[in-house]
Amino acid sequence: MKNIRTTQKITASASAVLVIIAIIAVNVLSGIIASKTDFTIDLTQDKVLQFSPLTEEVIKNLKEDVNIISIVPESVNDSYGVMSSLRMILKKYDTESDKIKYTVVDTAKNPAFTQKYKLSDGSAITSDYYVFVENANDYRVVDLNDMVSMSDKYTFLSAEQKITAALENLTSGKTTKIYYTENHGEKMYIYGSGEFALGDYMPKIFPGEYFSYEGVNLMNSAVPDDASALMIFAPQTDFTDEEIANLNAYLLKGGSVMFLPDAQNGIASFEKLNAYFAERGVAYKNGIAADSNSDNYFSQNPFYLIAKTAQFADDAKLVSGGARVASPLSLAIEITNENYAKPVLTTSDKGFLMDAPSGQTIENGTQNVAVISEIGEKGKVMFFGTKDIFSAYYMDGSGFGNKDFTKNSIKYLAQNGGVISIGPKDLSPTYLDIPASQVRIVIALTVVVLPLIILAAGFFVWRKRRSL
Repeated sequence: MKNIRTTQKITASASAVLVIIAIIAVNVLSGIIASKTDFTIDLTQDKVLQFSPLTEEVIKNLKEDVNIISIVPESVNDSYGVMSSLRMILKKYDTESDKIKYTVVDTAKNPAFTQKYKLSDGSAITSDYYVFVENANDYRVVDLNDMVSMSDKYTFLSAEQKITAALENLTSGKTTKIYYTENHGEKMYIYGSGEFALGDYMPKIFPGEYFSYEGVNLMNSAVPDDASALMIFAPQTDFTDEEIANLNAYLLKGGSVMFLPDAQNGIASFEKLNAYFAERGVAYKNGIAADSNSDNYFSQNPFYLIAKTAQFADDAKLVSGGARVASPLSLAIEITNENYAKPVLTTSDKGFLMDAPSGQTIENGTQNVAVISEIGEKGKVMFFGTKDIFSAYYMDGSGFGNKDFTKNSIKYLAQNGGVISIGPKDLSPTYLDIPASQVRIVIALTVVVLPLIILAAGFFVWRKRRSL
């Protein structure tokens, strides 16, 4: 009898030890699963946490280990959900690939950490609002301020756009080479700041983008083979036959062009350019586009348009739905061949066209202020109504979405209609976020506690029946 009791005690003790071991194992396993699994459910209308096909492709093609390091303090939060969304997006890179490791460094405890990093202009890191993307040999610096666009009406986060661009550039060295025409007085004029050459101006409005710029004189040179896109920016004089020939040769090879007129001077006298544009199904009208709907203009001026965006291609999300694109004092553009050209930006149906010299309304109805022309394999040309869509007035902190629209227009053209740059995400946050600690509790309850309760209930019923 004594041996039987001893055996029962040993069995009971062994069972208890096994249960304890099982509970510990479940907790360890759940911790491992939680650390590399994203349990966040994305309920936002713009799918903030859903990666684009381009990001998925870049991550899949990684051949080397990459660290994503944030020095943004964990204590920093905001009422718009920017910081929480940023942290979840950065963590998602980690959970999506074994090649990516996401960490947060507290610079208050490790102030010397940022000394090894420099900004693109060689200056030191002086704030905590940066994310670093690095491999064994190099790094890229992403400024939080470049990832966020805010106004009283919307908040957009471009974290995926910026981090994926940094990953792609770091691992492949891929850049977008933009050439701009010279010899026609091409300048950007900013009221109160003066004139800027494009090579100086463009890097200032697109800092942190992997764009490079170089001028080309089509009078004596073809568009170089490494061109991702060509900009014809506010020319003051018409092109020559030689320049038209070089432009056409570039497009026939599948090139992409952006044409931005100086709307105040117009292009009516540009006989050769207008004739070439007509071949692509586009003609600039002799007048300025306006809108009588007060929701579609700003500064109480119907000629300062808030343009409506048109979805001209499935892979061309140039701006998020809620963003406003300013297109002030724009020439109206007529589509003469719908097989070639499609609208990109328009007025509302309350638009009208005014003759600038006389001030008379020429026609009523929707006016196009940006159009894209595509002729099979003969390249793309995006026509704008005004160069001022690139004005710094309508970029950072302006409340307009011009920066994302113009940047993504360049990237759409540069990638020749492939997968466009990831668009900024509209933050309308309603997240169901399950922390890792709660995940472990849920797993422990379902894997250990619930089976033990069932086992105990079964044992109780068995004892009851045995005593009957």
